[in-house]
Amino acid sequence: MNLADLRARNKRRRRGLDDATRASAASRLTTQFERLLTSSPPHRIAGYAPVRGELDVSPALTRARQRGWSVVLPRVVSGHRLEFVDTRGERARLVRGAFGILEPRGAMTPIEAVDWILVPGTAFDRFGGRVGMGGGFYDRLIAQRRSTGRPCLVIGVGYGWQVSRERLALEPHDQRVDALLTPAGFGRTGC
Repeated sequence: MNLADLRARNKRRRRGLDDATRASAASRLTTQFERLLTSSPPHRIAGYAPVRGELDVSPALTRARQRGWSVVLPRVVSGHRLEFVDTRGERARLVRGAFGILEPRGAMTPIEAVDWILVPGTAFDRFGGRVGMGGGFYDRLIAQRRSTGRPCLVIGVGYGWQVSRERLALEPHDQRVDALLTPAGFGRTGC
């Protein structure tokens, strides 16, 4: 299956999930994420505001804040790139931005200050492959963060059925993730 068909199929499946299934998946993901948080001292983590059926990481980010982590969320700038803003846990500061996605307002957080990035996608593979929504926003962001030379853990987040056992045929610009987090668990990818 080509990437466009895979993306379209998984987007349809994600949007078709009922609220109870989404809430259950978010709860199980939070449990997995808490285990990951206990293995590392507090740092700065980048999350996302879920759209179009993406797995909701909000409860997991709340737990991170409670454990002393700083949480940043992305916003679209100049129509084609993402930057991070510290949220300080105030959802009231989130407003509808580009593409109708909730975005934070406030001062930008330098990308090199982010230690972990939670990245949504439409499909992943066990080798670190990631297929996004098709705009390249996270691919550019990950490439920019990696160019700083500072270590950063890029974690793909999705439902278990989004993870392929087969290696995805990625485009040259597609950035790989270092690990995958699903409601069933966390694991490093074999990239």
